[in-house]
Amino acid sequence: MRFPQTTGSMAFKHRSRAALLIAAVFLIAGCRALEVAQLDFAIINVPVSETATGYATAPVAFFFRGSGVQLPSTNVNQEGCVTLTISNQGNVQDLDYINAGSPVVATLSGNSGSLTPRTAGDRTTYELDAGTEIEFTPGATISVAIPGASGGFPTLVVTARTSEFFQADAVTVPSAGDMVVTWTPPTLTGTAMFYSFRYAWSGSTTENRELACVFRDDGSGTVPEGNLTEFRQATVRSIQSQRGTATTERIGDAVTHVLSTVEVQVPLITP
Repeated sequence: MRFPQTTGSMAFKHRSRAALLIAAVFLIAGCRALEVAQLDFAIINVPVSETATGYATAPVAFFFRGSGVQLPSTNVNQEGCVTLTISNQGNVQDLDYINAGSPVVATLSGNSGSLTPRTAGDRTTYELDAGTEIEFTPGATISVAIPGASGGFPTLVVTARTSEFFQADAVTVPSAGDMVVTWTPPTLTGTAMFYSFRYAWSGSTTENRELACVFRDDGSGTVPEGNLTEFRQATVRSIQSQRGTATTERIGDAVTHVLSTVEVQVPLITP
């Protein structure tokens, strides 16, 4: 699965496992996507992690100029599931990276952190210093001050809401019939839930397939019996859940896209 998806042969290689579930199911299973023409893009990923004292994030941003880009949304039009092969490989095309100035400053719950450019091969990302995070309250608004650069991305301040943390209830795979999954519903709107049912198949001893499902974030979702055959038969399997919040805005020829995600391992009970 890829995040985010784009039209044509372009795909973004900047991703973490926390963002993976939001990828392939957008167009297949009911999340709308916004397609835009040749513009300047700021893509800001805000994963939420639990720490010993609360919650924190280590935002990652990258900036490029492109066209035919499809940005995912967390407005769920239709719930559904799709079976996919798990792969970390992708058909990745170089992006036309642009300068956004430095540092890019992210502020949450009164705490700030500076994101500075990091270059690895053909990729340029803006990140915090290694090993550092910003402590905050999930659901709070993130403010990202982009200094901008001549000929690059313009000077902007981006604001977006982060995802709330949640608890995912344990799942017992039924011997027959549909399977219902439940989680703590949000107090805010505009979020979506994604479940990844991962399993080993066709003689593999490691998880090589997944049933990826997207649900409205209302506290429960149903996996149809017809989608469960392989997962039910597998002996090596696990379940991951994820809440996502996507905010996309356009100002002139600049598009900002902030994706905040929370990932929770789901306890799997074997009868």
